[in-house]
Amino acid sequence: MLRVLTATVLALALATSISAPANAQVAAAATVEECTIDFDTSEQNEAYLVERGLAFGGFATLCPMLRDANVGVASDTAVGTVLDRKYALVVLRLYDLDTGIRSGTHVTSTNLGDNSIDVETGAQVVSVINSALQAVAEDPRAMISSVTDEVQRLRQFAASPVPPPAPSASPCKVDYLASPELIQRIAEWEGVVLADEALCARISAAGAGIILTEDVGVINDRTYGWIKIGLFDSASEMISPFHAITISVMRSVEESARNDTLRDALRGVVENLHDNQDQFFASLTGEVADMRRILAPR
Repeated sequence: MLRVLTATVLALALATSISAPANAQVAAAATVEECTIDFDTSEQNEAYLVERGLAFGGFATLCPMLRDANVGVASDTAVGTVLDRKYALVVLRLYDLDTGIRSGTHVTSTNLGDNSIDVETGAQVVSVINSALQAVAEDPRAMISSVTDEVQRLRQFAASPVPPPAPSASPCKVDYLASPELIQRIAEWEGVVLADEALCARISAAGAGIILTEDVGVINDRTYGWIKIGLFDSASEMISPFHAITISVMRSVEESARNDTLRDALRGVVENLHDNQDQFFASLTGEVADMRRILAPR
């Protein structure tokens, strides 16, 4: 049995500073108590984080490095219930506190509850954020460098003239970014159309493309697959804050279920993109304009 749930999320530019609870790492209590991590997240997530705090093994290492680099944490999340299981997922990037520019790399984390346990949504959200931050803490310099590289690259871009739109291809073809694994799956799926002719023409005229982020796995005897979709600007590689996420869950742990859940998740986000394209395009246009305004030479 398959169940698919789709959510559209408009990222909110809210910032908050979160400290780890005093007992998160007893051996480094002084460091933990004196260091905070700045978050760019939704208002609801802010409330969850303020209530519960952060508790992951690498806090004492990661927090000072983020502070010294003037970098914060940006998290896009989705929550809900599918096939009687509560879920929470996160796509987490780092961002420059002065400009708001996000890292080119990201980490993901997914929590799929056990129906025998009444899981609180706030606990799930903080859990996936902690897990993602733990992954960042394993190699923090790489992701912090990704922020620095993006700021430098975009400063150069902002100082250059606005590039003319590329000529439209005939027949229309949509550029898209995804992991090698997802690209391979899409190539193997028959009948997959990321954009109809009208949307393809609009994407091409805007000098844009589609960006897909995914996660797939098995938790508590369920296979899950989810995909996040957004638009990106081909010239600057900026990504629209407005995005959609679809998660699909199956009562199976067979390898084929991984393929099926991702395929159904892709159908969901593609439908969402078509239905809400005005919001996607407006979000991307605003993001690129803000970047040019903030980084333009004075």
